[in-house]
Amino acid sequence: MKKDDHRDRWKPGCAPCQWLGRHLLACWLSLIGAWPAMASPVDPAISQSYLKSWTGGLHYCSAGLCSELGRRDMPQADRASFRPVSERYAADRQRVYYEGREIAGADPATLRVLGPDHVADQNALYIKGFRVREVDAATARHLPRHYVLDRQKVWYGEFESGRSDYFLSELQGADPARFHLPDPDQDTLGTDGQRLFLGKRPLALALGKDFRLLESKSLLAFVSDARLNVLAYGLQWPDASAVREAGTAQRSTWLSLPGLPSVQGNGPWRLINGRWLIVQQDRRWRLLADRVQRLTTFDESIWYAVADGTLWYVPPRHEKPPFEVGPASADLRLLSPYYLINNGQVIHHGKPVAGADPSSFRIPPKGDFKLNIDAMDKQWLYDRGERVDTNPP
Repeated sequence: MKKDDHRDRWKPGCAPCQWLGRHLLACWLSLIGAWPAMASPVDPAISQSYLKSWTGGLHYCSAGLCSELGRRDMPQADRASFRPVSERYAADRQRVYYEGREIAGADPATLRVLGPDHVADQNALYIKGFRVREVDAATARHLPRHYVLDRQKVWYGEFESGRSDYFLSELQGADPARFHLPDPDQDTLGTDGQRLFLGKRPLALALGKDFRLLESKSLLAFVSDARLNVLAYGLQWPDASAVREAGTAQRSTWLSLPGLPSVQGNGPWRLINGRWLIVQQDRRWRLLADRVQRLTTFDESIWYAVADGTLWYVPPRHEKPPFEVGPASADLRLLSPYYLINNGQVIHHGKPVAGADPSSFRIPPKGDFKLNIDAMDKQWLYDRGERVDTNPP
């Protein structure tokens, strides 16, 4: 081989040069394409989704996740006056944008933010960037997440369901001046003081002046005209005179009950009007007992409760109904959500654990758990209430 043969290998057009050029070009294109993903938010206090790249270009990436969710370039945006006004909306001196798309005809000078997907200008209300013609823009309000109001009407809509558009249903006869959410944590329950609305459907009841919401999580309970009203999914009630037509809530039972209105308990257990014991199992409510005076529930377990001195257990699934474990004794002690000591016995899922020693029975610390072992006493190891091995000394 000649002394300078190695120089010929690196002449333009040589195979190593072509290989190196291709890879350098690919790396450069990847780097250029990644710059917007590494760009910083225009105003991080307002939005993490509107980004400005190192070249000054503007982009929309949902939550700033350009690589995972893709980006939308905004070459038409005016860089000097561009500003986010919410997580998804932005404006410059000429245009308004939703998720990086221009909203035709929207006026940035009079823009006001009503909610995550709701803005209004002097001309219209916009939901998810769509112009809404039903609502008066000047008086439009939004009650998160589902209700939209103006000075004359109230609407219910679905805005966060993954749909690319929106829909509104007018609540006929609802008073927008008095309309509010009786429980701010329940955004599908509204009232104007005259009727109660479950989503877009009114409950067929004229509310009394003493209306008071007692619960709205797993069941709906409220006072009206000195009676307790309860809507509970799947509840079967023996007294037909207490049951009202609940066409607004399919498969829910609507009870109107006499007596001093009250709801006690937590988890799946409720004592209503200081008399009826009901329990929720796999979303459905069951009536367990009448003339119950006292209910005790436990922080350690939602599956056990004591009603008038009787220990009850509700299985997690509805294949097996709730049942009485027996009288609650003075030594009653919860060990875990499923294990307890009662009347000198170890109980698991409401059933005695055969041969278990209550004096030494314990739940080992998390770090000491062995495979398929969830409890132990001085002699045995247990898994889900069954003996599986001797406990080595």
